[in-house]
Amino acid sequence: MGWGEAFALLSALTWALAVILMRRSGETLPAFELNLFKNCFGIALLIPTIPLVEGFVLPFYTPTELSVVLISGLIGIAIADTWYLKALNMMGASRTGIVSSLFSPFVIVLSAIFLSERLVLWQWLGFVLVMAGALLVTWRA
Repeated sequence: MGWGEAFALLSALTWALAVILMRRSGETLPAFELNLFKNCFGIALLIPTIPLVEGFVLPFYTPTELSVVLISGLIGIAIADTWYLKALNMMGASRTGIVSSLFSPFVIVLSAIFLSERLVLWQWLGFVLVMAGALLVTWRA
């Protein structure tokens, strides 16, 4: 197994552990407060990491680029993560995980529509397998 495969598996395991821990934390903290803590903790870790990796030179962004980054962060981190944590508290980790597995197929379809991405046969097979797996797990007889 190469580094890429090992890191892919570790990423999945880390995400699974994070979902379980967030679900447990959601039993005592509402979604908004949990998201606020998660983001503050992440920023506290990110601030010393950036100078260690990139140095002390700040990148230049145009006002338009900075606006896009800030709006994207607000929508993605503040709103979407709060909704995800709320869904995690309401539906549980297993059902939320099933719904989250639909992220990749939506990225594929939207990339094909808006970015004119084209997939080869084995990628379409992966798409079909993910969709079939989500359908199989959610199917109620």
